[in-house]
Amino acid sequence: MSVSAVPGVVKHALEDLKGADFTEIAETIKRTAFKITRVGQLVAREASRRLGVPFGIIDLFLAPTSRSETVWRAS
Repeated sequence: MSVSAVPGVVKHALEDLKGADFTEIAETIKRTAFKITRVGQLVAREASRRLGVPFGIIDLFLAPTSRSETVWRAS
């Protein structure tokens, strides 16, 4: 999940909490942030496995890129 998608994910998680107290809002944000972090970790572990490198050596940037940026980065 790209960093640019995180605000939308949190916004979506909070949409059903209209009128909720501060504690419930804070807990929802905390749970959502954990899930986002966990997904990133799982993606990185799978990428490490597929690339045959130890976990933690690669740095993933999962934000969408245009076709021209993808070609430039690959070359």
